[in-house]
Amino acid sequence: MTTTEPLPTPAQLTATHRFVCQMDNHEPPRSEARGVVETWTWPDTGEESYRIPGGVSLFIGKSPRALFLLDDGRTVRPMCTSGWSGMNDRLFLAPVPVDFHPDGTPRMRADQPDRQVDYSTWLMGPATAYHLKLKGA
Repeated sequence: MTTTEPLPTPAQLTATHRFVCQMDNHEPPRSEARGVVETWTWPDTGEESYRIPGGVSLFIGKSPRALFLLDDGRTVRPMCTSGWSGMNDRLFLAPVPVDFHPDGTPRMRADQPDRQVDYSTWLMGPATAYHLKLKGA
């Protein structure tokens, strides 16, 4: 079977930021992690996704269901793990899912289009949160 629909344009690396992250809840911190967060943008939609090279060895061993707070000094964006590649040691992040689209319309379930999506219990899942303080590349 062939399709005539054009393939989506691949995401492009649009920014990199260094980060520092406290790895425990001890004050003063006993350990910190440092690395890079890459921002990838899909040209067709303008949506962004994030990737942390070396993120699997830094974060996944502790908790694959962690919450990540990307803090650039002006805005804090909550992210969740959308996937990882153990072979390439890359962690993929996506925005925390919400019940409404940016325009305010409710998100509906794909399997039951008459029912609204409910992510309210999802937030009870992550047991760990990491606050990544971003700095320019």
